[in-house]
Amino acid sequence: MKQAKSKCILFLCMAICSAILLVAGIPTLIIGAVNNTAMLVAGIVMTAVNFYACPILFIVYGSAKSVYNTVRVIEDRVYTVKDIAMHTGKNEETVKNDVLKAINFGYLEGYLFDGEKLTFNSNRKLGPETKVAKCENCGATYEYLSAESGNCPYCGSPVRTDKK
Repeated sequence: MKQAKSKCILFLCMAICSAILLVAGIPTLIIGAVNNTAMLVAGIVMTAVNFYACPILFIVYGSAKSVYNTVRVIEDRVYTVKDIAMHTGKNEETVKNDVLKAINFGYLEGYLFDGEKLTFNSNRKLGPETKVAKCENCGATYEYLSAESGNCPYCGSPVRTDKK
């Protein structure tokens, strides 16, 4: 959820900056036409680029915000498209698209989506487990991940995985 929220904030900031540059480009263009060629070019570039970028960035922000709102409802344990649509005020097709985007962007990990409801993926491989070991060579106690087959960080002796 933090990823979805940070993307929303990023796109909103970019859209606002683009809007400011669009508005600032017009007086820069006018002042540059009278005084300075470099300022004139800067004004033209600011106005032309942001004339197109500003609405696109606000559309992207709106899409990211829609996905974020859907993820928030799902994290409140609402799992069917119909119920999510009711909570968000969106139509069911928009909710389906938002759920698919959220899964593709990695905002919803561990869920399966059949087109109508989300379920937990019980076949999902669990991440590595943190284990504690005591080195038989130097006596140091340290942690390692179960997926690792490493060495003691203190003396370099191999980790014995046959003991817990």
